[in-house]
Amino acid sequence: MKLSISKISMVLALTGINVISAAFSLSAMDATKAVGSPLSYDLVPDQATLTEQQNRITNLVALGTLNPATITSFNPHGATVDADAIQLGRPTPGPIPTPGPFPPVPRRPLIPSGPKPFTTLSNAVDFILSQGAGTNLGLPATYAVPRSLRGIVINNSDSNRIIREGIGLYDSSLAIMALIESGDMADSKKMIDAYLNPVYGNLALRAVPDSPTAAFQPFGTDPVTGRESFYLFDFTRVNGQYTYTTQPDGTQTPDWNYFAPHTGPNAWLVLAIAQYVQAAKSTVPAATLQPYIDFISDIGNGMLLLQNPPAPLVAAHGDSQGCIRYSPTNTYDAFHDPFEQCNTENNVSAYAALGALYTLTGDPRYKQGQDGIMNWLQNATIYPDPAKPDFSQKGIMDPATGMFYWDVYYNPTNQHWQARTDLNGNPAVSTDGGGTWAISSLGPELIDSTFGAGAAARMWESTRQLMGRTASSTNGTITSMTDSGSQGRLDGLDFSNFYPENESLISPEWTAGGINAIKQLQSYYGNGKGKGQVPSTTLNQMTTDISSMQAFIAQHSTSYAVGPGLYGSRQGQTGYDWICPPADVAAMAAIYNLLSVDPLAWARQ
Repeated sequence: MKLSISKISMVLALTGINVISAAFSLSAMDATKAVGSPLSYDLVPDQATLTEQQNRITNLVALGTLNPATITSFNPHGATVDADAIQLGRPTPGPIPTPGPFPPVPRRPLIPSGPKPFTTLSNAVDFILSQGAGTNLGLPATYAVPRSLRGIVINNSDSNRIIREGIGLYDSSLAIMALIESGDMADSKKMIDAYLNPVYGNLALRAVPDSPTAAFQPFGTDPVTGRESFYLFDFTRVNGQYTYTTQPDGTQTPDWNYFAPHTGPNAWLVLAIAQYVQAAKSTVPAATLQPYIDFISDIGNGMLLLQNPPAPLVAAHGDSQGCIRYSPTNTYDAFHDPFEQCNTENNVSAYAALGALYTLTGDPRYKQGQDGIMNWLQNATIYPDPAKPDFSQKGIMDPATGMFYWDVYYNPTNQHWQARTDLNGNPAVSTDGGGTWAISSLGPELIDSTFGAGAAARMWESTRQLMGRTASSTNGTITSMTDSGSQGRLDGLDFSNFYPENESLISPEWTAGGINAIKQLQSYYGNGKGKGQVPSTTLNQMTTDISSMQAFIAQHSTSYAVGPGLYGSRQGQTGYDWICPPADVAAMAAIYNLLSVDPLAWARQ
């Protein structure tokens, strides 16, 4: 996702955050680490001394030998929190409900020599557990950094800290899905329980206003449920500690200052927990699962508030015309107020999440929320061309490509919504929100019935034409990449189309989204209601594309992205506000390809 590394410009200090601070001294960064070959990886990246690592191993062994039938509650923070407190975000005495018992899952060893290739689900689960899932705090680090990069600032100081110390909400959601699919319900539950708590260690997890004028409006009490609506922050810290560094002048600056809550990552957590509830309901009483449904409903209710905020906020920030805004109020963004942004990637993710909530709860508000997103995609009035300030169009679809625009934002001066432009000044489209994820989330049938027969196929064809890449290699090392065009061998997908082809990137995650989209198209146009709308040669090409993309991913399965675009003038930039880590850094997002169920299509199928 694309939010696997937080938007660096969006994670500065925010007003209105009530975080708990405590005296804490970070472990020495030069503590003894494990060594392996060909690349050595820290057991928990750059975080713990040898003693702390041994304690974690002890905890893993202990947890792995417990009889789940004897466990009545689990709290990764060492204090108990009851169901009402989970819903309201306030700690009070009482146990967390514990689904189960689940069959014990044998513990996998930690991986000091680096992760195995992400070519099997078992290898992915090994990686998830080795990154810290199921330990005292409960969540796995998003990235594993090889020792060869120790002492090197990766990209920039913010990106470096997030890569070395971050736990991404989106990435954790993928990990939960992988654990569920592997049958490891116990560890998936422990991860989910960590998020059900309002704090992680002493770091706040939730974006909740603490006064009527504080940040993160319009979240608050939901009028229907009486519970609090909220989002979770995109990232938290591996060690769960909010700490400070004392500067030479005596001032203290926070070591972790990344508190940005966005719609997309929260939608993915909803999808992950909904999968958990679905998988557990055959063996777990409904009453035990209800707090989990309530929790993701509270996030979903936050989405609905961002879609239809109170009138004073609409008057000041524009009517979103059905989209779910990128963030609540007072979330920092160097480009534009994210409360005045509507990001397509985030909205197609929210569409899937609201569908999952509607399936679980039957609450018609979630179906209405989906309808609002579709109205925005089809009917919103936007201004796509900054060179033509008086020209508007209906809907978010780019007429030239049949893809959705990447992002629109409210111009308070002109009081209208404008399409965000790319580095070349053109209305921007992206691989996932404009193409692959849209196809998976909305489904080809809905896309075609809304935008015309064959619209979903055209969306993919444009994605392939603009973002498809072919790699050349020597002895397993990529030497160059070129545009695949409409007929060339398709090894994978870049995320944008405005860098020169000799600065291309291919991401296993972005590419996996393309594979999923193709499978949706093949089902619909090959044997479904769209049969006969596309020629057989197109369907055959899709089959070939899946094979070539899967073969390429298998060779670069643990990386977030690979290719010459990691270097040179591009320096890993996606063009959409975040930066890829080096190829040797193992990324949780790369396990996307191993999920047998399309996460965005799951609820509607």
